Amino acid sequence: MKRAWNSYRTHAWGADEVSPISGGSHSATGDIHNMGLTIVDALDTLMIMGMTEEVAMAREWVETSLRFDHVRHWRSSGEGGGGMRDKQKGALLFFNS
Repeated sequence: MKRAWNSYRTHAWGADEVSPISGGSHSATGDIHNMGLTIVDALDTLMIMGMTEEVAMAREWVETSLRFDHVRHWRSSGEGGGGMRDKQKGALLFFNS
């Protein structure tokens, strides 16, 4: 996990995904807007694994950069739908505690 996280941080921080072949970044929506899906999705794993420095970095990014104002619709299932909404609620609870 540490190796994957460091690679994401180096090559695609704030982007939705790392493009494994090019080493660049990719937006899951296919446009210029990135929602940091990897950061949000990895938060619970980072916490469970005790990666406190990485959690702090992710938490700072969520607090300062996560935004949903450019999103017009959610897919009805998967990360783009209920999964991200649940993670957003969880992040709000986590950061407000």
